[in-house]
Amino acid sequence: MEFVHSEYELLQQPHSPIFLAGATDRSIGVAAHMGFGLLLSTCTPFDGLARQIAHYRKELDRKAAALRKNPSRGHMDVSRYVYVADTDARARAESEAVILRHLAHFSSGHTSGYLGTVNAGRNDYDGPLRDVILHGSPQTVVEKIERLRAIGADSLMLHYPPWYGAEKAVASLEKFAAEVMPKFAAGARAGYGPGAKPAKLGEPHAARV
Repeated sequence: MEFVHSEYELLQQPHSPIFLAGATDRSIGVAAHMGFGLLLSTCTPFDGLARQIAHYRKELDRKAAALRKNPSRGHMDVSRYVYVADTDARARAESEAVILRHLAHFSSGHTSGYLGTVNAGRNDYDGPLRDVILHGSPQTVVEKIERLRAIGADSLMLHYPPWYGAEKAVASLEKFAAEVMPKFAAGARAGYGPGAKPAKLGEPHAARV
């Protein structure tokens, strides 16, 4: 079949927000130069996210005026593994084997080198728990989301490996909705989301599910 090029007329005004996933300086730069919002990796530690967010912000100044109409421009979304239980100990007991199995699969030779690189040296639970995964009690997860917003993340995409089983996954999501999201509800009521002005440090942010 010959190459087929198709174009779509965008009717919605303003246009739907467009994001680009990025993990290297080059891909993050492209997202900034084209006026896209930025989707950041599930596996990158917090300090790496801080560097990537700073790079994206710096490159935003270089985009042409014609590319500044995307509602998500300047918006940085972070994907994270999330598991919420009554206590940190219970979250660990219910999630440790599952998340380690998941990380081992995605850092194996069957996947791209990038995933193996960002997960290098993180084959134990305590490593990712420090600065990658958002696992624990509601208060612990709130504190970790605050760390993400402090380095510049605008919204959060929840990632659940498939091996928890439906019952535990739903219970964790319900606890997140009932005991974590209300901490950020003021930002949501203020219209927080793609294209909105980022809140200042100390102001409430919204978690997008």
